[in-house]
Amino acid sequence: MKKKHIIITLIVIIIIIAACIIGFYVYRNSAINKQLEKAHALVNESEYDKALAQYELILDNDSDNKKAKEAKEMLEKYLEAKKLYDEGKLDEAKEAVEKINKSYESYNNFKDNIEGLREKINEGLKTNKDIDSSISKARNLIENKKYEEAKRVLDKINSSDLKENQKQTINDLKGRVDSEIKNKEESKKESLATDRMRFLNELNDIQKDINDMPPGDTTAEMNEFADNEYKLWDNALNEIYRYLKNNLPQDKFKALEQDEVRWIKEKEAKVKDAADKFKGGTAAPSVYLGTLADETKDRCYKLVNDYIN
Repeated sequence: MKKKHIIITLIVIIIIIAACIIGFYVYRNSAINKQLEKAHALVNESEYDKALAQYELILDNDSDNKKAKEAKEMLEKYLEAKKLYDEGKLDEAKEAVEKINKSYESYNNFKDNIEGLREKINEGLKTNKDIDSSISKARNLIENKKYEEAKRVLDKINSSDLKENQKQTINDLKGRVDSEIKNKEESKKESLATDRMRFLNELNDIQKDINDMPPGDTTAEMNEFADNEYKLWDNALNEIYRYLKNNLPQDKFKALEQDEVRWIKEKEAKVKDAADKFKGGTAAPSVYLGTLADETKDRCYKLVNDYIN
């Protein structure tokens, strides 16, 4: 009988202990579930540091808790990817964001943040690719001595999108382009000064030749003198015009063409007025040609002084 009481007592004790153990685990699991819910809510509220602390607290009490492990890993990967993105390390950021486990899909707001970060990373990578392409294009233009075109390409690149190595490369290329353009402009100025002096000397030589030519005594000789004088100045004008066509910027030469039309009309009016004063007389042809020569001579000097400088 005594033995029977002992067995019953042991059974009761075991039941009580089992109940306590079960109750403890039920209580602990209930507490952990509440902590998980709180941590999940913090994630959706973008309170990431607090959420991480909450997950760590859960794992301190239950190191094998799968949900807490996955959520903590997910959050750490997101924060790592965001940090890499903020530092401009887009390739590493993309690799990190792709490693985030799919459990994030159950978090509405957090899911939007991850997808938004992924989109920013992809946009940044595309921008970097475009920037690298522009840098390569600028390099090719520089190698082909097309410095103005290279400068336009480099100036179009948005500096706010640059990585540090891209900034350095672009600054180096801009420095080289600016230096080459400056050298080119200085060389052009020297060349223009030389060409201007050459043309002025040629025009002065023409005037000397004309001064040395006998004007003639007869009407025929005077007409021949005026005709030769005009031809000398006209040939010089054509040479200057060809030079300007080959050396002036397109917009400036277009403006010159319009001015040339105006000058021709003005010249013809002056020549006609001068010749009309001798209309019917023997001097009319030589006056006509002489006035034509004077107008053409003035035009030669004007073009050289105004456009070759």
